[in-house]
Amino acid sequence: KNNTISQLHLIQNSAARVLTRRTAHITLILKSLHWLLEPVRPLRSSGALLLTVPKSRTKTFGDAAFSCYAPSSCNSLPEDLRRAENIDIFKCRL
Repeated sequence: KNNTISQLHLIQNSAARVLTRRTAHITLILKSLHWLLEPVRPLRSSGALLLTVPKSRTKTFGDAAFSCYAPSSCNSLPEDLRRAENIDIFKCRL
């Protein structure tokens, strides 16, 4: 398992360098591509099925980014919609 993860990291790092054509420190390249993995944490808060909304640096553009707007929109849905087991049940509850 560790060997597979190491190989995937090498592939990711190589792809990042090819895409950016930079030889800077890989952390900076991954951050610029938004590929840097955050520490493992649950995406939903305990029990409430709420998505974690990342902090944005700017209010005007940052909060409009999909990574901020999508979880905020999902969190604003009623709980019975958020708890739908599949898309058909979700559609019926709309």
